[in-house]
Amino acid sequence: MEAAMNTAVTAVAEYNKNPSKEHIWKVQSQVMNYILLEKQLLEIIKQA
Repeated sequence: MEAAMNTAVTAVAEYNKNPSKEHIWKVQSQVMNYILLEKQLLEIIKQA
């Protein structure tokens, strides 16, 4: 989860330097990855 968020933050920083669709796409995909991983974690915690 931490890696996904770090990658998203890095992509935002890159976007600020050089706005492009690729950077925004990377931000979006990594934030979605984070959300899905968080959802899985919460399901595991519920089952414990």
